Amino acid sequence: MDLFRGFLQRFKYQSLGGEQDAEAAEANTTDSTSTRLQIPTFFCLGISMLLPWNMLILALPFFSDVISYDLFPSALSAAFTLPNFLTLAFATLTHTGSDMDTRVKRSLMLMTIPLAALGFLAYISATFKTQFLFGAVLGCAISIAIGVAYLQSAATALASLYGPAHLKAIFTGQGIVAVIASLFQLVLQLLSNSSEGDTATANALTMFISYLTSTLILVVSAALFYHLSKTITFIELVSNNKLKTPSKHPFELMKQVNARVWQYGSAVMLDFAVTLAVYPTVTVLVRSSQPIESQPSLLHASYFPLIHFLTFNLSDLAGRALPSLELPDRFKPDTIKTIHPTSSKVLNTISACRVIFIPLFLASNIPNTAPSLVKNDAVFFTLVVLFGLTNGYTATNVFTAGTNEQFNTNLNNPLSIPGNEQHNAKDIGASVLVFYLTAGLSTGSILSFIVPTFVKSIN
Repeated sequence: MDLFRGFLQRFKYQSLGGEQDAEAAEANTTDSTSTRLQIPTFFCLGISMLLPWNMLILALPFFSDVISYDLFPSALSAAFTLPNFLTLAFATLTHTGSDMDTRVKRSLMLMTIPLAALGFLAYISATFKTQFLFGAVLGCAISIAIGVAYLQSAATALASLYGPAHLKAIFTGQGIVAVIASLFQLVLQLLSNSSEGDTATANALTMFISYLTSTLILVVSAALFYHLSKTITFIELVSNNKLKTPSKHPFELMKQVNARVWQYGSAVMLDFAVTLAVYPTVTVLVRSSQPIESQPSLLHASYFPLIHFLTFNLSDLAGRALPSLELPDRFKPDTIKTIHPTSSKVLNTISACRVIFIPLFLASNIPNTAPSLVKNDAVFFTLVVLFGLTNGYTATNVFTAGTNEQFNTNLNNPLSIPGNEQHNAKDIGASVLVFYLTAGLSTGSILSFIVPTFVKSIN
């Protein structure tokens, strides 16, 4: 425990000297570099947040074949979700005493090394014993989970200081990486079905190339962020918002910040809890309702789940992008700032309405269960599209509105921390919202064990 605590302490803020800040400012004579780097950097950071998890999911069938333990899939999921949740709780609690830019840099390093190691483990997996592979893969997953937690907390807080467009860039990056992973899964399945050679060797090489590419993406993200952190705008933004002021009363601080954002947090928590309750554990069980002899090839049992993954992720990406679209000013009254929902009550209502998808997916064409009510493939995929759209749309609006003083007016209320401490509720609030999001994922993961059990009982 002491070793673990010491490791986490390395992420705590160590003040940069004035000379270092002066050097960083001197290296930037204009602010044009900052403007060009901002959106691409946060977009890449958004990709980096979900890329490792998607790569673990992508490689699960491969590692399940070479690691002959029945509990491996569950162990891998636990090795990622539990450390991720606990580390995010720690990162949120120590947010005000940390250096956000240092956390981002170290988290990317903490993710890059084990991600590259997984690629080499996959490529030469035949030379290792099962016990070693089991421990090594889980160890890499734990390291990646810790890095992802710090990256989520720090990068989202920094993006909230820049503005809604930068938060949207993060969410768009997250959506795009899920689409790419889905496409890659589909291509792998197509190649696997058409391959006549050594399938195991081909799959190992594919995994190696996939992880190598993912590692390079993280390196690019780290390089972009390094250059952004040296710009005048970044240095002034971090300094002006007192991100580096440690709090002697972290629990009281989090209590007061939570009171200002919990209504938005409950919306995003419910949003993701509903999503993970049935996706993919229930939706992946659905099969085409058409007779086998008349099914198109892409609706066969081996492809149908992959097509539904791609459909959901494309819809989720579209939902994340929708808040960036606005009516032209001539069509929008001056009193309306945006056409998208910004009220916490409206966003909670949207999240609550999404519960209806659970019985609808349970009523779809799932083999060996009660007679299905949704007997049309077009209806099922329409439900998947709406499910994905509302998931991404709700989450993006929660973060853009919940961290904006114009919409979440509670952020304008001054914090009253003992000792007259001065803190910025905006960036801390963004970190708290990330915690709510992760809590929703954890709740949904628990429900994902319960709902399939219920499905199996319907005969």
